Amino acid sequence: MTPAEVAQVLRLSVSGVRTLAKRGELTGYRVGREWRFLRRDIAQLLGLTAADPAVPQQGPGACSDRAPA
Repeated sequence: MTPAEVAQVLRLSVSGVRTLAKRGELTGYRVGREWRFLRRDIAQLLGLTAADPAVPQQGPGACSDRAPA
């Protein structure tokens, strides 16, 4: 998930998502200069499962939680 997608789910600003990631309060991964987040990590933060409708499924620019087959 992109920072914008996470911000929408968490109802935060994009800069707020980046700040949480930099502090280590939100698990994120740097891909070059961009942040990416796994649905399962966002779901865990919210106390949900990754399949819960509150956590968006794959979308444009989303990062898969599964390893390539």
